[in-house]
Amino acid sequence: MKKIALSLSLLTCLFFATNCAEEVEFNSPAIQGNKDGVLWRADYYAADIDFGGFLIEGKRSYQTVQLITATDTRGTF
Repeated sequence: MKKIALSLSLLTCLFFATNCAEEVEFNSPAIQGNKDGVLWRADYYAADIDFGGFLIEGKRSYQTVQLITATDTRGTF
């Protein structure tokens, strides 16, 4: 009886250990968005402080996205 209970416990643990796995993919830091309904992700990205504001840039082949803020202070833009 103890062997059956032990076997069931081990099988239950094995079942939950193999079925609770998640594949997590990290993509940080990144610049991405939707362009014409298709996922667009930059291959190159950079940030700089220019002329009192932030310049955040992402590039992919010949395409460029630039985000430029008016000030370099913390806030919502």
